[in-house]
Amino acid sequence: GIVLSDENSSLVGVLSSTTSAVASIMSVVLGKFSERNGNGSALVVGSVSFFMVAFMFVLKPELSSWGWGTLLITYSFQGIGRATFEGALRAEFANFFASEKEGAFA
Repeated sequence: GIVLSDENSSLVGVLSSTTSAVASIMSVVLGKFSERNGNGSALVVGSVSFFMVAFMFVLKPELSSWGWGTLLITYSFQGIGRATFEGALRAEFANFFASEKEGAFA
């Protein structure tokens, strides 16, 4: 596998930044999606994305067979989930604790 043979860990930064890049792009996309469909729908997208991160290990349990494609898909699912729960979930907490803003983000 590509990561298992990376003795200098030079790919860690690339893959970690993939999650952040996908999260930033999907924050905008999911914000528009939430406006039309509600925060609950966006939270379902995030939940499915986080499920897919784990499910990738079921689909391809032999990590030595993972290449760039599998890794980028897995890290992208993580980014989508992150965007959802940093955006839509916080918005949902703000709605739930409308009269107590400190309670929403404590």
